[in-house]
This record gives sequence, C-alpha cells and structure tokens, in this order.
Amino acid sequence: MDGHLTQAHGKDWWDRPKLVGKGPRDALTRNKGAEGRNRWVERKNQRPIYYTELGHLADIITSEDGWKVFKPILDDQAWVKSHVRAFELPRNVVAHMNPLLEKNVKGLEVRAQEWFDQIKDHPPPTNKPATSGGTPL
Repeated sequence: MDGHLTQAHGKDWWDRPKLVGKGPRDALTRNKGAEGRNRWVERKNQRPIYYTELGHLADIITSEDGWKVFKPILDDQAWVKSHVRAFELPRNVVAHMNPLLEKNVKGLEVRAQEWFDQIKDHPPPTNKPATSGGTPL
C-alpha cells in the first residue's frame, strides 16, 4: 500500500488531506504518544502508516485520492471495506488473547485468498535500488 501511494503521490503522501482523513491521523497521534510513554518498548520510528489501525487502511484506500490509485487493483470500494472488516474483527479477538473458532479461521483463509487473488498482478512498487540484474534488493 505504501509503495503504491508513494509512487502515485510521493513519499509525503500521508500529508494529503484527500487521502488521509481524521481517523488515521488521530490513530497516528494516539499510537505515537503511547509509544513515547512506554519507552521500554522499542520505538518504531517508522512511516505514519505503520501507526494506523487496520480499519483505517480501508479508509485510506477508499478516500478520494486513494481510490484513484487502488480502483484499478481492487475495483469495488464495498468489497475493500467488507474484506478489511472481515480481517479486523478476528484480529481484535486474537489481539485480546482469545482463540478463534475454527469457522472463523476458515473464513479468514477464504477472505485472505480472495484478497491475494485480487492483488496478485499488482505488486507494490519498490523504491529500493536495483542490483546489477535489475531485481530489487
């Protein structure tokens, strides 16, 4: 996601208000603040997207500027939102140390395969230098 957005809008794509709305920005502030208060945990010092929450990824993808980038790959905003939501709910269960039911695991496997099938011909661009053979490092 970051690679596609960086290619389309530059490395400072996070600063575009028609791409990143209030929800992801608030999550960034909250999560970076928690990181600063808990100094015993390794600091991420990463790009802003790594401080977002899972549901905010769908918000960014389906935003006005995000959809210009992702429509050719994902095609349907409702599909994107429903798939992200399908990952988000079980992720929250597991994050709070609860097991998933077997039917939920199977549902995740199906949704994940659908997602992978949808994006398989659209790998994210890389900004890494190429080796002499032209393959990204």
